[in-house]
Amino acid sequence: MKKNENQNNLSHEHKCDAPGCHEPGTCRAPKDKSLTEYFFFCPKHAREYNEKWDYYQGMSEAEIEANLREDVGWHRPTWSFSANKPSLKDPFNLQKELGINIGKVKNKKIIDPEILKAMKILGIQEPLVKEKIKEKYRELAKKYHPDINTENKAEDIFKKISTAYKLLLKTVK
Repeated sequence: MKKNENQNNLSHEHKCDAPGCHEPGTCRAPKDKSLTEYFFFCPKHAREYNEKWDYYQGMSEAEIEANLREDVGWHRPTWSFSANKPSLKDPFNLQKELGINIGKVKNKKIIDPEILKAMKILGIQEPLVKEKIKEKYRELAKKYHPDINTENKAEDIFKKISTAYKLLLKTVK
């Protein structure tokens, strides 16, 4: 109810700023680009004013482009982000305390989850070397080959080992 009272007070406080109009000025419209001073219009004249008003009037294309670029950051100063320069500072030594090193994160490789799974199956860690992969495959194949190992799960494990081996070999090549 207070909101309606405020709106009614606003309409009684201002007359429409359009020449010759005696309607209450319920709509606020900016006078200039500073957006600090406003006209008060009735809805009809506010619509007319808004159709004609152009924020970028009198600005060159370069000024408009610069204004739009500044608008992306809400006209606050911004700095370019560079992945090559570690610009993160740690004044409270939280990295050391928590055991993390932000500077080394950029050098970390992103490995495909399937390759990680295959590495886990064969029990191999990076760096991937063809000889290491073959050696581990032979060791596991002897252990889980269905002709040698008669357990029910041995055949399934052997299939997983073979698939992982083939995937890792393709990755190394």
